[in-house]
Amino acid sequence: MQMGGEIQIAAGEVTVAMTEAVHSSSVFNPKAGPNDPERAYGGSPAGFVIMIRNGPTIYHTGDTAYFKDMEIIGETYSIDVALINISQMGAKMSARSAQSVRAKLAVPMHFGTFPGLLQTADEFAANLKQLKIPFYEMKPGDTVTFRGRQMVRSR
Repeated sequence: MQMGGEIQIAAGEVTVAMTEAVHSSSVFNPKAGPNDPERAYGGSPAGFVIMIRNGPTIYHTGDTAYFKDMEIIGETYSIDVALINISQMGAKMSARSAQSVRAKLAVPMHFGTFPGLLQTADEFAANLKQLKIPFYEMKPGDTVTFRGRQMVRSR
């Protein structure tokens, strides 16, 4: 798959678009010897828009910082749910990203799992409230279901 491209999977039921993301990209090198780097180049960072026929359109930001072209993602796709990496961007810019992609619902991710990350999504939720963007925080083990483009919460 190429950046900016779209592919269809699941017999055409799902279309996936690969979007830009702005961050470093490396992976641990399991074969690193004493003179080899511990990390290796991991390829171009990316996000994904997942469009489900008769269902929601989901934007997964990837591990990105905010970038102005998120507005183009919002203009191009009708984002029902944005899964937003809030630790990379911080609460304020994460909320701005939800606004830029015109998310109908924002779900925080990549927080509270280890030191150095935001430990809660509270500030993100407060920023979204000011922007009048609905917020839903999933807990470990949670699942959600959609009926068409409407999310049905279930725990």
